[in-house]
Amino acid sequence: MNLTNTVFEENTASKTGNSYGNVYITNNGATISTLYVDNCSFVNNHNKYGAFYLGSTIATIYNSSFIGNNATSSSGGNGAAIYASGTATYISSYSGKLMNGSASYVLVQGCEFINNTAFGGTYNQGQGGAIYVNNNVTMYINDCLFENNKVMNTTGNDKPGQGGAIYASAGKVIISN
Repeated sequence: MNLTNTVFEENTASKTGNSYGNVYITNNGATISTLYVDNCSFVNNHNKYGAFYLGSTIATIYNSSFIGNNATSSSGGNGAAIYASGTATYISSYSGKLMNGSASYVLVQGCEFINNTAFGGTYNQGQGGAIYVNNNVTMYINDCLFENNKVMNTTGNDKPGQGGAIYASAGKVIISN
């Protein structure tokens, strides 16, 4: 998928239990999905898993703005702008053999992340105000601006939010400039 000079504003993806991103990219089991984004704006979008949900994807995101996006659900939101995940290496229940997972590789360059928020819920305290990096992901972030991104726990429990700008649970994030 290629997105150029496009604005995504005031969109919501909702479904009981999960509300994946406004742009949902994942592999079909046979091939790795690809995404190219240049000079796009993502403004005031609302989902559980970011404006982008990237699963086992090769993505390149250039010169784009993520402003005022929210990740929220009753169980908790992650990565209001970008949620990236791969599948971890696992042991097959059928063969008992170690199976390789599908990785995601993401380059984010020249982008701005401003006023994005991940809200906590009953199971998850809110993680990655702007970006959430999960299993088997390598993300390169170059020459980007992160300003006033946050996680907020609105449930009244004592769980603190994690990663005001970026949360990486089982992936690798390389940041420069």
